[in-house]
Amino acid sequence: MKRNFILLLLTIVLISCSVNKQNVIDYRSERLCGGIKNMYEYVKNSNDIKDYFLENPLSPIELNCEIDTLVTEGIPFPFLQSEVAKIIEKEEKISSSEASTRLAVKFLSKPTIKLNPACIKQTNVSKPQVKIEYYYYPEYALLMTEISKIKYEEGYGEGYLILARIDPNGAIEILKTSFWQE
Repeated sequence: MKRNFILLLLTIVLISCSVNKQNVIDYRSERLCGGIKNMYEYVKNSNDIKDYFLENPLSPIELNCEIDTLVTEGIPFPFLQSEVAKIIEKEEKISSSEASTRLAVKFLSKPTIKLNPACIKQTNVSKPQVKIEYYYYPEYALLMTEISKIKYEEGYGEGYLILARIDPNGAIEILKTSFWQE
């Protein structure tokens, strides 16, 4: 009986260690919350984004969005990797290869960390058209937004990416926008 209990306990420990856990950290930041709020307003009001995702871009209908309430610390690899590396290269005065290596070591060599800023409101949309995910690189106050078309039928994925810098008051400066497709 004791042996079975120890084997069961050992099995539970091994399974729990092998499961890919998501590291979630409560992250309170006025800068990040202000940036997310301003980014969401930008996304809602952007004609480029409406033109890309809506079948009739001239309609007054807003995009139905599903929003991830957790923010990923890092960048959406491989998208925007070269742009973020250029920012690091410029600010740190290092070579582009060193900047790219720094990004890879920082975000690819460790488990993904999700930040819970507690300022993103969950949306209750029955059939969303797009999913919005945020990525944040706190050392450089960079907010990246990935807007992905939700596939209800088989097909290729596609989306829109936005790279912005957040100032201390939460205002955003759009640095780069880009479309992507699988």
